[in-house]
Amino acid sequence: MVSVIRQTVAMAAIILCAPVSADIVFPANQFGRADLRPKQSLGGHSDFIRSQKNAVFEPISEFNKSDEFRKKSSPVGRLSLLVRSEKGEENVATCTATLIAEDRVLTNYHCIPGFSSKVLKAVIHFGYLRQDQDPVAVYNVNINPLVADATLDFALLSVEGSPGNKFGYVNLQPRQVVPNASLLIYHHPAGLPLRLTRFRCKAYAGQTYSGTTFRHRCDTLGGSSGSLIYDNNHAVVALHHSGGLTNDSASSFNLGTDIAAVVKKIEESSQQKAPNKVAPVAKSQQQPSARVVLARVPNNVSQNKMNVRAGPGLSHAVVGAIPGGSADVRLFIDSCRQADDGRTRKPWCKINWQGLTGWTSSGGLRW
Repeated sequence: MVSVIRQTVAMAAIILCAPVSADIVFPANQFGRADLRPKQSLGGHSDFIRSQKNAVFEPISEFNKSDEFRKKSSPVGRLSLLVRSEKGEENVATCTATLIAEDRVLTNYHCIPGFSSKVLKAVIHFGYLRQDQDPVAVYNVNINPLVADATLDFALLSVEGSPGNKFGYVNLQPRQVVPNASLLIYHHPAGLPLRLTRFRCKAYAGQTYSGTTFRHRCDTLGGSSGSLIYDNNHAVVALHHSGGLTNDSASSFNLGTDIAAVVKKIEESSQQKAPNKVAPVAKSQQQPSARVVLARVPNNVSQNKMNVRAGPGLSHAVVGAIPGGSADVRLFIDSCRQADDGRTRKPWCKINWQGLTGWTSSGGLRW
């Protein structure tokens, strides 16, 4: 009986919750706070209130700590942006971002760097589950993307303090789904504490994919931009970026980007830009020690590059690449360990090369 009531409430919420045409903004003096509250004069106040009552948005705080949904949601954070409009007005806008490495998050291009408004600074809160929660872990975000693409509407950002070591991160192993497949999204609609959407959250039953665009019918709001879309096995399918879903049309849908296109772009861009990312470390800082050695990538490496991954193993996302023939790769000997996915025999080690940090198989290096 209880489940029937819950389903009825959820269905009523879908009918009553109209789509939002504009993002919700907050006063500039609230930047850095976890609990954001909109002012009616800034707009979005009614959307903020309505989103709190939407039963489709399940609070993660109501799941047990041992629940798989709660554990899988841990790498998802609320991105807070201090923005200045073309008129010179400053406000706080929010998006959702997800850790895909210990110090990198993925979100939308229209969040950072943005299109019309200028982003002045940004922070991200992880583990924000309740409005009365204090304290909430917060980290500074570099507003200059490592990789970004306006057409695909994604940005890869660096985060200070390596929050992935505490909250974990998502392995981007692209997966395509069939029309009408069940999906789920972890997000911060209207800047609220972390929510899960899974009720009537499905791939569009018509043409699901159109080029790199992914169509879905999962309920979202302003603030949900930048959320990853998963299938029922928690494989990443797409990156949500736009609304369009209406309650009175079965042929309406929201939009995202096929995650395979995002991963491909990151890999291509990382290899092209890696040599120019950061000035080489001074020679006086590069002397090998008992814990660090200098290694090189052979000229004859496969595809003339060595992929760098977010963790020790092939199942982790590629976060960059080092061209064949490159030297001065700093290898942290004490970090070397067996792959955590058991797919390779050679130990994996943590490396740093010209600002690129990650993991690679020791079999691909020479020292």
